[in-house]
Amino acid sequence: VELVKKTPGHLSSRDRVGTSFSAPMVSKILGELQNTLPGKSGLLYKTIAINSAEWPIPIGPQEQDKINALRSFGYGVINKENCLS
Repeated sequence: VELVKKTPGHLSSRDRVGTSFSAPMVSKILGELQNTLPGKSGLLYKTIAINSAEWPIPIGPQEQDKINALRSFGYGVINKENCLS
């Protein structure tokens, strides 16, 4: 899947990462989660999604390494299988 950004008349760039790319994908997974667990709170869906996420690279053992990763990658990449199981 690839996000194509465009301005009127020409292609401006292509991305495979970023919030504009990931937001619709995460929304779809959360919609599927809501269908699996109907009537639960949004906070529960958020918690399940965060706990299913994985950082895209190995993180060092020090607390500062984890803080830096959180600042760079957020909670990580949502794992659809873990989220919906």
